[in-house]
Amino acid sequence: MVSREMMPGWVFLSLFICTLLFGTLFQWWLLPETPWYAGHGLMKGGDWLQFFEEARNLAERIRSAGWGEWELRYDGQWPASLMAAVFVLTGREHASVVLPVYSALYALTGAALTAVALKLDMSDRRALMVLLVLAFPSTIVIWGQPHKDVFSLTGIVLLIWSWSTVQFDSGVSRWLRVALGVFLGFGLIWLPRPYLIEVSLIAMIIGMVVSIACARERQVLALRGSLFVLMALLAVLSYKAAGQAGQAGQAGQAGQAGQAGQRMCLSWKPELYIPFVNEQVGSLICYRHSFIRSYSGQASNIDFDRPLTNYHEIVSYLPRAALLALTSPVPSFGALTGSIHATSPGGKMKRAIAAYEMIVFYGGLIGCVIWIWKGEGSQRAFASGVFVFALAVAVFYVLSSPNEGTLYRMRFPEFTLWWLLGVAGWNLLRLEMMA
Repeated sequence: MVSREMMPGWVFLSLFICTLLFGTLFQWWLLPETPWYAGHGLMKGGDWLQFFEEARNLAERIRSAGWGEWELRYDGQWPASLMAAVFVLTGREHASVVLPVYSALYALTGAALTAVALKLDMSDRRALMVLLVLAFPSTIVIWGQPHKDVFSLTGIVLLIWSWSTVQFDSGVSRWLRVALGVFLGFGLIWLPRPYLIEVSLIAMIIGMVVSIACARERQVLALRGSLFVLMALLAVLSYKAAGQAGQAGQAGQAGQAGQAGQRMCLSWKPELYIPFVNEQVGSLICYRHSFIRSYSGQASNIDFDRPLTNYHEIVSYLPRAALLALTSPVPSFGALTGSIHATSPGGKMKRAIAAYEMIVFYGGLIGCVIWIWKGEGSQRAFASGVFVFALAVAVFYVLSSPNEGTLYRMRFPEFTLWWLLGVAGWNLLRLEMMA
């Protein structure tokens, strides 16, 4: 019998072995037998194809001119740089060579989720139910393809694990664990998506304020929460300084958004000037406008007729954005039966899988409501804060990338947090009914 203290470690080991073995089977034997195979262990129709080609180019440069050619984000993409380094070290150019890294991160996500569940007074068996979300079929592209999402997923979950450590653990030594979780979490987020550390910090501050407001011992939680947010701020500033030193601020979506803001500044027309805020919100909205202009005509687009050009339109749109963040894509009969039209490789199957997963997920959302409603004390405060944190990050994705497919994939870390809260809520209701 595994003790509660050792359970996260066993979850890590088990999940690592399972994802590594199944990922190898998927990339080498299952995927090549489908019409969606693009070669080298990759699926058709994903950004990983671009990352793979960039990695091959960078690997060739490293072989020719040495490791001085390596960049943290080659052409703005961390996965390409990671793959290039592993290609050179192993001498093989196949997606499976980075599979151990992705499997380890996914296993760490499962271990951190289990640790948080145990802090919420779940039984061993109930705590393991939080791992069900990591077994959803759609997650295979997160850990089975060389993409950015697994880094953001693990980083977000580590931040919540650190938050739970602040709120539920005791002793001075817990702050060492908190510091490790915060810096590692923000680091994993920063590597593929530098812009997301600021979004996560703002969402964390909002969530912590809500958590304190819902707590009984507000002064104690306010002090702990302030130290936690201060530590998070220090981590974000450290990574931003490192990014500026290496000119990393030009990479990824943040760079794209900035370029969009320069090209399309006339599309952002705020009613008033707010220092710093105007530039940040303007970059976000101009990226939305660029996204709308670049991907028009897709069936999965959301509210392309609402570009949002000023603060009034943004504030008015926020309730709908929150609803979309929680419920989109809403399952349709066409998606469930596979009769809907799709143009992307495996599009019908992807939409059918997402539809069935959303039905299961709605049960998790109901569990969130149960816990926030019936929970007491510090647990209710924690649930409320984490729920709002996840919602704030998900709303950011709705505002920046109004497409159901993009939202479904990028929102998965928040999806995972809501599932954790939902399992805790249903567990609380079960205990009340037994009593």
